[in-house]
Amino acid sequence: MTKSPAVTRRLRDEILAGRYRPGDRLPSERELVQRLGIHRGAIREGLRALAQLGLIEIRPGGARVLPLHEASLDIIGPLLDLHDPPDPQLVDQVLEVHHTLFATAVRLTLERCDDETIRQARALLAGIAEARDEAAYFEAEEPLVGLMVEACGNLALRLARRALTAQFWLRLQDAGLGLKTPRKLLAPLVRELDKAFENRNAEVGSRLVYSLMRVHREQIVKQLERAQAPA
Repeated sequence: MTKSPAVTRRLRDEILAGRYRPGDRLPSERELVQRLGIHRGAIREGLRALAQLGLIEIRPGGARVLPLHEASLDIIGPLLDLHDPPDPQLVDQVLEVHHTLFATAVRLTLERCDDETIRQARALLAGIAEARDEAAYFEAEEPLVGLMVEACGNLALRLARRALTAQFWLRLQDAGLGLKTPRKLLAPLVRELDKAFENRNAEVGSRLVYSLMRVHREQIVKQLERAQAPA
C-alpha cells in the first residue's frame, strides 16, 4: 500500500498549523525521504496531492507554500481538527457561508418548486415547531435543508452542501455541538417562515431562513467560546 497519503497528511497538517508560511520552500524530496523514511515515489505523490489541495505550488527547484485562501474547500475539515474544540472564528465563518447558501436555496426553491414540495416543506417546519428536544429538531431540520437544496435545481449549491456536510457538520456533531436554540427565539421565526412558504414569498422566506440560521450560528459559537474559556 502506498504511503503517499501519510506524507500528504503530515505536510498538510504542518502547513495548516503554521510550521510553513506562505512563500516558504518545503524541504526537498531528498530531505523528506531522510526525515520521513519513505521512498521518493511516495514523497512525490504526496506533494502532488498537496498541490491539488491548493496548499503548495510545485516549481523548478522545489515546492513553495501558497496562502490558505488559495486552497480548496477540502482543507476545512483538517483546519477544524487542529483544535479541540474547533476554533470559534473558523466555525463562525463556515456557518456564515452555509447560511447564505441555504437562504439562496430557499429563495430559488420558492420561485421554482411545485405544490408538493411546498407541502413537504411545511410539514417539516411543523416538525421543527413541535420539536421538544435536540434530536427531534434535527430529525426535521436536516430533511428541510436537504429538500430545499435538492429542489432549487442548482448543482453548485448541491455540491457545496455535500462538501460542507462532509467537512463540517459531521465534525460539529462529533464534538457534541448541537442546536440548543431557545424556543422563544425559534417559534416566531418558524411561524413566519411557514407563512412565507404558504404564500411562496421567496424574498421573505430567504430572509427568514437566514435569520433562523443566524440564531443557530450564534448559539454554536457561544458554546465553543464557553468551552474554550479558562475554568
